[in-house]
Amino acid sequence: MMTTRNERSCPARTHVGAKLLTAMVMLTASALASCGGGENHLPPKNGPANLLLIVVDTLRADQIALHGGPTATPNMEALAKRGVLFEQAYAHAPITGPSHASMFTSMLPSQHGVHNNADVLRQKYDTLAEILKGRSCATTAFISLEALKSKYKVLQGFDTIHEEFPHYWWKTAGEMNAEMLPWLDDNSSRPFFLLAHYSDPHGPYVPPSWYQNAEITLNENPIKPILIDGRYHHIELALRPGENTVVFTSKGDHRIHLSRWKFPKSLSLKFSDEWGREAKKPGDGRILEARSSAAIIVTNGQKPATHTIRVKSHFMLSVEQKRQGYAEETAYVDEQIGALFERMTTLGLWNNTMVVLTSDHGEELGERNGVFEHVQRLYESLVHVPLIIALPNKTNAGRRISEPVRHIDLLPTIGHFFGFGSPPDIRGKNLWPLGDIGMRPAVSETYRPQAKSNRVSVRHGDFKLIRDERTKKKELYNIKKDPLEAKNLISHTFAKGKSPNRFAVVETMLSRIIKTERASRTAKDAPSPIRAKLNEDEVEALRALGYLE
Repeated sequence: MMTTRNERSCPARTHVGAKLLTAMVMLTASALASCGGGENHLPPKNGPANLLLIVVDTLRADQIALHGGPTATPNMEALAKRGVLFEQAYAHAPITGPSHASMFTSMLPSQHGVHNNADVLRQKYDTLAEILKGRSCATTAFISLEALKSKYKVLQGFDTIHEEFPHYWWKTAGEMNAEMLPWLDDNSSRPFFLLAHYSDPHGPYVPPSWYQNAEITLNENPIKPILIDGRYHHIELALRPGENTVVFTSKGDHRIHLSRWKFPKSLSLKFSDEWGREAKKPGDGRILEARSSAAIIVTNGQKPATHTIRVKSHFMLSVEQKRQGYAEETAYVDEQIGALFERMTTLGLWNNTMVVLTSDHGEELGERNGVFEHVQRLYESLVHVPLIIALPNKTNAGRRISEPVRHIDLLPTIGHFFGFGSPPDIRGKNLWPLGDIGMRPAVSETYRPQAKSNRVSVRHGDFKLIRDERTKKKELYNIKKDPLEAKNLISHTFAKGKSPNRFAVVETMLSRIIKTERASRTAKDAPSPIRAKLNEDEVEALRALGYLE
C-alpha cells in the first residue's frame, strides 16, 4: 500500500529516527538471544502427575469473551481463573497437521518438514508424547478430524489414538466426550498424557442444534431418513427393475445442499426439476430447498437389487449465518469442555493434573473479501490463538501475561514441570518464571500446495511482517495500534528525490529475525515434506475439510 500524504510530506520522517533504530536493534538482539533456549529453572515441588492438553481446532482468540470477543465461554474462563492466560499466543501454521507438529516437536514447519495436512512427520524427531511415554505416562489421543490420523505420524508416541469416524472425517465434541470420559474413568489412577482434540468451530459452522432431518421415500414407501449435519450418508435402496422414484423432503430452517453423489455405475440417476439449479461440477448433485420435496429417478436393471448411494449433506448459509454458526459451535464446544472438567472434579484430578488449552489456528470469518477459511494467509485472525495453562492447586491463578508467546514454548514449559530435559534441536523456550518471558519472535508459515503461495510472518514487539515468497509482496503492521491489520506500513512507491519509508528499517530487521528463527540447528537444509499415500476415502476427507480442490 502507498504511504499517506502526511508520511510522505513530513521532513522529520524522511530519515530513520534514532529511537526507532535503537528500539529495533534491541528487538533483533533479543530475538537472536532467544534462539539458544535460555536458563533451565528447577520445577516446583509436588509437580503434576498428569497432562491434559485440550486443542480446540480453528478457534481464534478474538472471538471469545476472554479476549474481548462476542462469545461467552464460561468454562474456558473458569480455567483461566485457575491458571494463567497468555493474551498473545501464536500458532506457527494456519493448518492442523503442521501446527500440531510444531506443538509436539518445538520446531517450526520449515524445520520439522510437515508443511501441509497429510505430510508425514519424520520418526527421528522426539515428540512430547514420546518423551512422556518414556517416563511411564499412559499416552492417549482422542481426535476429531481425519487430518490427525496416525498414518501421518504427527501423533507418534501416543499409545492409543482414537481415530474412528463412523460418520466420516469428523466428530462433534459430544461424540468425543462419549468416548473420552469413560477412558478417563478407567485411567485416572495412573499417570497419563491425554490429548483432547475438539474441532466444532471448524467449518461447515453448523452446531448440533441446527441439524435437521430429510425424510426419504422410495416408490412412496418411507425408508430411513438422513440427518443433515454436514457429513456423508449412505442410503440403501431396494430397487425394482426399471425406474424408481426417491423423494427427499427437508424438515428444518436452513436451505440444504446434497452433493458428491456416489453410486454404482450400473445405475443411472435423473434429477427432477424441484432440485433447482445444476451444480457447478458434474456429479455434485443439485440444491434442495429446505421444507420442500425433490426427487431423483433411479433406473435399475432387469432384476430387483439393493444398492447403496452415498451423498454429502451441506447447509446453504449466508455470511451472517456462518458467523452465527461459528459462534454457536464455539459455545457448544465450551459446554462440552465443561463436562470434561466436571468429570475431572468427580475424579479428583485437579490437584495433580496440568491442563493446557489452546487452538491449532484461527479462522477468517469473511472480514477480508468475504473469505471463510484458514490455510491461505497469516493474519492475526489465523495465527493468534487462545492459550491457558492451569497448574495443580491453582498455582499462579488468575495471572494474565501480555508478552507474545509461541506454541513451540509448550514442550519446554511442560518439561519444566514434569522434570525432563528438552531435546537438543527444539526452538522454544520455557515460559516459567512468568516474570522473565521477555520478547520472543513468533514465526508462522503456510505452504503450497494447500496454500496458493508460500508465506511467512513474524510478530515481534509491536510489529508484524508478512512476506509472500512467490509474489515478494510484504506487509508490515503495528499490531498494538492496528490489531485488525488494516494499514500496511511498507511503501513500495516513492516520489522522486524522497527518502525510503521510515519503516523500511523495521522490515529489514524483521526479515533478519525470520532468517535466524528458521535456520536449522541440526542440518544444513530444511527437510523436504514427505507426502503420505492416500486412499480414495482419505482424499475425500481432506477435500471435505477444505484442504484439497
